[in-house]
Amino acid sequence: TLTPCFCWSGLVDGGLGVSLIPKIAADAGIGRGLDVTIRPFSPPAIGRSIGVAWRSGSSREEDARIVAKELKDLFQSEKQTP
Repeated sequence: TLTPCFCWSGLVDGGLGVSLIPKIAADAGIGRGLDVTIRPFSPPAIGRSIGVAWRSGSSREEDARIVAKELKDLFQSEKQTP
């Protein structure tokens, strides 16, 4: 089965293009074992916003709040890392 990651890595590894990948994927080693170079953008870097949403009165509200707090803590600590 071809996955989007396989297609990306096969094309880039084969010298057929370039790709933009999320930092989290690069940090997780998406390019490991491939003949590719992963480089970060020079400041100011592009980014995106993410959010966590839930239905009012949902039984999963507390879970959603926990996930939101963990994500917030993770990204705030990343900003502080040089």
